[in-house]
Amino acid sequence: MNNLKVFGRLQIAKRSYSPLPVDPLLRFKTISQTQKAPKVLITGSLGQLGRGLNSVYKYMYGSECVVMSDIVRLPANATDVSDYNYLDILNQSSIEEIVVNRNIDTIVHFSALLSAVGEQNVPLALQVNCRGVENILQVAAKHKLRVFIPSTIGAFGPTTPRENTPDLTVQCPTTIYGVSKVYAERLGEYFNHRFGVDFRSMRFPGIISATKPGGGTTDYAIQIFYDALQKGKHTCYLRPDTRLPMMYDTDCMASIIQLLSAESETLKRRTYNVTGFSFTPEEIADAIRRVIPSFEIDYDICPTRQAIADSWPMSLDDSEARKDWGWNPEYGLEETVQVMFALLRREEDKPTKITWVYIHSGISIVTSLLGITLGSILLVRTEWHEKLFLYRLTLAYLRRSDPSKYWIVYRIFFGVWIAVHSLHLVTIVLTVIGVHKTNLKLLKPQLFVLVFQIGLFILGISSLFVYSMTGTRVAWLALFVVLFHTLFASTNLYLLAKFHRFLDEKLMILRDILSAQAKSVHFKDDSSF
Repeated sequence: MNNLKVFGRLQIAKRSYSPLPVDPLLRFKTISQTQKAPKVLITGSLGQLGRGLNSVYKYMYGSECVVMSDIVRLPANATDVSDYNYLDILNQSSIEEIVVNRNIDTIVHFSALLSAVGEQNVPLALQVNCRGVENILQVAAKHKLRVFIPSTIGAFGPTTPRENTPDLTVQCPTTIYGVSKVYAERLGEYFNHRFGVDFRSMRFPGIISATKPGGGTTDYAIQIFYDALQKGKHTCYLRPDTRLPMMYDTDCMASIIQLLSAESETLKRRTYNVTGFSFTPEEIADAIRRVIPSFEIDYDICPTRQAIADSWPMSLDDSEARKDWGWNPEYGLEETVQVMFALLRREEDKPTKITWVYIHSGISIVTSLLGITLGSILLVRTEWHEKLFLYRLTLAYLRRSDPSKYWIVYRIFFGVWIAVHSLHLVTIVLTVIGVHKTNLKLLKPQLFVLVFQIGLFILGISSLFVYSMTGTRVAWLALFVVLFHTLFASTNLYLLAKFHRFLDEKLMILRDILSAQAKSVHFKDDSSF
């Protein structure tokens, strides 16, 4: 496969693999068909895991089942985010208010300061990672909620066995992040024993996803993909032989959904190990080179992060999770590399496509409003059309020939004019909503209306062209106006059709990403949009 660097951006040649052999969403479909839809509050939902879990839950049960929350403003291009709310987890009454008002029965508590960031601000880490957990558990106890609070391999320490680390072992973490996660595990188990809170937790390895890194020690495993695409080179802050357990994002989402869906009596413990695969920086670099042969990696060791990584397990024993609630990871390193590149390339293209659709939709809204306004004025104040150049040179003759038919045709024409522009305005609004909510069905009405409009314009052009051949000057002016509207509508149709195809490909890639056998990945540079 050949690679080309254009304007500082690495281009990947198109490559493809065999099609998917099975329904890629089967494991999520199966659960949604057998389980009642929960009402889930996700805290810290704009982080690495929250947006992915929101998308999966919406696929399973619809958009009404998830309430997203965080303490930052919603990004402008976050089209996958819905029902977003500001929520400070250090304010227990605010948590309780949203639980009561939105009839929440499950809390997924993702809000936390990660390992490297936590070491830089220990007091804040204690507040967010410990006090926040306390508030969540107290609200859960009061309102009888199911709670999931993720733990981490950081809850282990240098005295823990580093290979095949079991669920029950020595836990002596050396970071405030790890200490706070051990606290969350123990406090959750206490609330389960003392107050009957349905607390569940998993010790996650490093999670690989398309969300940009947020300050964790394993974040190099995400940044390396961005650097591979944008620079063709990555500088790693860990030694090349630093082996750590990892998991692809979709396996992570599946583990959360599976654990939350499991019956309480099947759980032998409240905190489980889960993992996907382990690798070193050099091994993931080798996997990337199988896609981008020119990729390079060098090393600038960060003492803080290296010390943290050296205190963590190299691999986890997740046999208890497999036995108790059927955990089974479905992604290896090769599949993860393929899907990550496919995801990031589409995310790079997405803002440009959405921007063009929004711009053209805005122009179309203004044009439709002007058309409705003009048609209404000329329908009510019929004498105004007598001032038009077209009337003086052509329509006046037709009016004198047969006044009664002229006025009937006049009212029918402007009635249809207003109706078509009004219908077009409604479909434009539906398109904007469809783009925002990534809903293909809402784009189709405008596609039909544009095809209908272009058909009318072509009919008008044909009639005016024939009429113009008689030598009447005015028809050429009208022909120019109709040609302009035809060009504008055709451009609108082209952009909308392209974006419809883009969304369709995005949904197909989502299936690839969630697939248990993700073997079909296409790298395609569509710069024409």
